[in-house]
Amino acid sequence: MAFVVAVAGFVYLMLPSAAIPSPLAAALMAMSGIAWGVYSIRGKSCISPLRATGFNFVRSLVAVPILLLVCMTYLDDMGLKNINLQSITTEGVLLACASGAIASGLGYSIWYTAMPLLKNTQAAIVQLCVPVIAALLGVIFLSEQLTMPFIVASTVILGAVLVFTLNKKVPV
Repeated sequence: MAFVVAVAGFVYLMLPSAAIPSPLAAALMAMSGIAWGVYSIRGKSCISPLRATGFNFVRSLVAVPILLLVCMTYLDDMGLKNINLQSITTEGVLLACASGAIASGLGYSIWYTAMPLLKNTQAAIVQLCVPVIAALLGVIFLSEQLTMPFIVASTVILGAVLVFTLNKKVPV
């Protein structure tokens, strides 16, 4: 029941910006979610989260040239014709890559460290905290507006996650 409440809170949080994705986008997001779930469960037995995450990041660099080619090929088709590519600097790209790699690397390492302490079902519901944390950081660091719907949705999600996590009889 706590899981259903947490998902309802998540839907309420995301509803104002909700849009129906294309079937391809929906399929890609579903595949991404499944891949993240498999990655998380496999990471549960990881002995060295930092080393494994670093190794995975290095291996993923192979995809960068492929993704750049795909991006350049489909740039016009994605409705991005009006982007001024001259304003993109090498320094900006490097800083974006570094901050993304550092933030993601630390996040994955922390997650891998926490995974052995959680049951798979608990880990799944704890993931519902991520949008709340991201939105809260937006309020703190980006001066996003703190709204009553955000407070209500966050309270519902975090409360349900807490109830689910503290419940000793977690259904498998």
